[in-house]
Amino acid sequence: MSSLRKVKLLYHKGHKVISQSNQCIKYQHISTCVLCAFFVFLVVKNTFRNVLKDNSVLFFKKALIFFIVIINMLSTKLLFSQNYIEYSKIKWKAVDCIIDDKFHESQIYFDSLYNNYDFIFAGDCFYALKVAILNNDSVGASKYLLKGISMGLPVESIKKDIFINKNLNFDLWQNINREIIDSLLEIYYGRINNDLLQKIIPMFELDQKVTNQVNKSFLYYFKWRRVTKINAKIVKGMINEYGFPGEKIVGVSENIGDIERYIPNRYETFYMLVHYFSNYEKDWDEYNQLLYNQLENGNLTPYAYGFFCDFRAKWKRNKRKGFEFIYNVWDPYLNETKTEEINNRRESIGLLDVDFEKKKREHNLNIHKNRLYDSKIFLELLL
Repeated sequence: MSSLRKVKLLYHKGHKVISQSNQCIKYQHISTCVLCAFFVFLVVKNTFRNVLKDNSVLFFKKALIFFIVIINMLSTKLLFSQNYIEYSKIKWKAVDCIIDDKFHESQIYFDSLYNNYDFIFAGDCFYALKVAILNNDSVGASKYLLKGISMGLPVESIKKDIFINKNLNFDLWQNINREIIDSLLEIYYGRINNDLLQKIIPMFELDQKVTNQVNKSFLYYFKWRRVTKINAKIVKGMINEYGFPGEKIVGVSENIGDIERYIPNRYETFYMLVHYFSNYEKDWDEYNQLLYNQLENGNLTPYAYGFFCDFRAKWKRNKRKGFEFIYNVWDPYLNETKTEEINNRRESIGLLDVDFEKKKREHNLNIHKNRLYDSKIFLELLL
């Protein structure tokens, strides 16, 4: 059986089981919202019944305050949990503060994410953990350590991180035993769609194989294009069914690699689409809308979306549209004559302006050039 045939079969095998699992999760969310609404209705009903019965103004005031607090908490949680474009804006402000050595302000932004979003990207938890350590905040550090593990951060990568080991002035693991870690990992593995990930991995392996072949010899070009098209078609179906298979859906990278600088990116789907978009394809408009729709719910990060658009524009594959989509993510020095237009686009998807992108690159370049990995927070490319 050919490798391409195996990829198709691996995807379709178990498709029905995954679909049923996702349906159950969706119904659970709907049930939770219905129960919350019903609970509020009962409390309101009983409160006004007591008000009418006791004619107590004081009781009414207390109840009214209680309702305002509860409704505000519920509405805020729902608002923030549904809008990851706003999440991105807050996250990059926190990162901007890191660059400026404003670590207390940075932690305030990260705390805003922690308090208002159930899902926080593992890399952001890693940033927040390091910021709390610089602030000598043991409580905050413990909070982000636990959250990070539940989001998939490998314990080994945290324990061996060169920056953390150099700047830690308290016992980070004092009250965290193996049982707690296992319970957090159980939460993580219960959240991600591992069945879907197992379909993606062989697709990516085939993608890498033919990409290496075409890089060595152009004779493999048509084989490479055929693989990228098949993979892209399957990925499109995955996005329509489950959402973009990034960190939120299939978890973080298990490739620890250089343990001193672990990057949690789940990059397989990202690179498969990058290879697909490296040639002009007629379905770009359809794909663009599909990917854009994944931004708000956090399945796709603004940085990854901007990279896709910049990639196409940079190589001028879409000759009819040219530079219509440019976010200066891949290269912050592109189109400096259109800075205002580019910044408006960046803001619309949750990114800070181009000057911030340049400042971030200079920050990383300084750390790399002077080998400051143990004293400065290196801002990894988080897709």
